[in-house]
Amino acid sequence: MDDLKKEIKELSKRIEELEKLLSVLLQPYNLTLDAIRNTTELAGNYLTILKLYLQHGKISPEVLVPELKDAIAREMLAVLFEKRQANITEIAEELKRRRGKASRATVRAKLKILIDAGYVSMVEGRGKRYMISQELVNKWLKMLGLVK
Repeated sequence: MDDLKKEIKELSKRIEELEKLLSVLLQPYNLTLDAIRNTTELAGNYLTILKLYLQHGKISPEVLVPELKDAIAREMLAVLFEKRQANITEIAEELKRRRGKASRATVRAKLKILIDAGYVSMVEGRGKRYMISQELVNKWLKMLGLVK
């Protein structure tokens, strides 16, 4: 009976050593598996971007708000995505550069619509500045597959 207990103890010890060895041997495999998962996720994100381009002819955050039909408001969203923050004058100047004409009054009116829709936020500070709302940024990142 003592021999049996001794043999079981010895087998338990050997099994424990094998488990440790197996754990060490599996580390490179697990790292490779993680790299494959990351590569697959990156490829999926890339395909999402390609799909956006194929469907809309461009990769632009405007695709997040298909219900926004106003071309000037859509262009303003693109300007704010690129500039991160801008005041009315900066937006109007950029619109004028892109479209040939723009007025501060038009920009002000369109900003009210965009703020009311939750697409743009006003940043208080030295003068009024505007930026894309965090909700729209999150939606964009999710669409691109960069966040879950």
